[in-house]
Amino acid sequence: SCSPPTPPEAGTELTFPMEHQILHCGVLMKRGRMVKSWRRRWFVLERTGRFSYAQFKGTNAKNQGTNSKNLALAGWLDAATTLRIVPGGDCSCHFPEQAKLYAFGVETPRRTLYVHAEGPDDLEAWLQAFRLLLPAAVPVPTLEDIAASWGVPGALQSTAHDSAPESSRSSFISAFAHKSASAPPGPAAAATATTTTTATPAKALVGVSAEYIRQFLEQHRVEGCSTATVCERVVMPATATRHCALVDLLRDQDATGSGGKLVGPATVYVAHAWQGRLEETLATVLAHAAEASRPTPHFYWLDVFCVNQHQSKTRKTRDVEWFSTTLPEQYIGQMGTVLQVM
Repeated sequence: SCSPPTPPEAGTELTFPMEHQILHCGVLMKRGRMVKSWRRRWFVLERTGRFSYAQFKGTNAKNQGTNSKNLALAGWLDAATTLRIVPGGDCSCHFPEQAKLYAFGVETPRRTLYVHAEGPDDLEAWLQAFRLLLPAAVPVPTLEDIAASWGVPGALQSTAHDSAPESSRSSFISAFAHKSASAPPGPAAAATATTTTTATPAKALVGVSAEYIRQFLEQHRVEGCSTATVCERVVMPATATRHCALVDLLRDQDATGSGGKLVGPATVYVAHAWQGRLEETLATVLAHAAEASRPTPHFYWLDVFCVNQHQSKTRKTRDVEWFSTTLPEQYIGQMGTVLQVM
């Protein structure tokens, strides 16, 4: 089975994942399952699909949220099984009048979780996070869709796109794109290759070669498994001794001259959903490599291979700000191409 591990039981202290595994976190108002009242909860949506929510400890809850000691896990939902994100006006739920425009439901085979955000920018950030998590076939509404569900089209507008395009990790792709061209899709996947530019020089990140990706698919059975599952079952055990990124091990192999050229300065950034099947993402990358017309091979920056997946108490890991700001502003443009797998 390729299902994610079971999260801890409710009532335990909320354990935060590494920040680069968090798609989005923040406050949402949630309707209770038994008592249909609305409660303020701290939500965390992870790349694994775990969508957990915690209640605040103590009475001064308004300004709390980022310290796990202030939070007790209240429940969770496997958002990887989401059938659709339902606009508030289409939900069979009575939302508070003042919050209707910011409401949505997370519909899964087991239950539908009803929540509402605190404003349009907050709502858009959550919708962007779900778009990044879920395959393209799973419907995620726009702000316009949600407004239209209440019969007031045009009533919602986010300021995040104009003033802070980096506020959601998936939005930087369009924010730094200047020219687009088609790319060959892998099986059951589609891709867009986008040429980017940057005015900020930075030391190049290291990517993996198409040759290594072929070796990886030959050595590991990943059929039907999500990127999150492969990370947990293959990448993390392989790098557990050194607590490093997989690309660091490959760099050592290159130094010994075994296995061909496995790593090099990244020339393509691969954007993909962690709940998408990794084999499809890698097949799309290989198709892109095969069609590339350049004298030297591409090297692909794929986070599951190129980011250290281990928590470290002595070394600060790359955080949300690095992914949302530093990566797009300094590195993606330098790579030259974004390959977005949908």
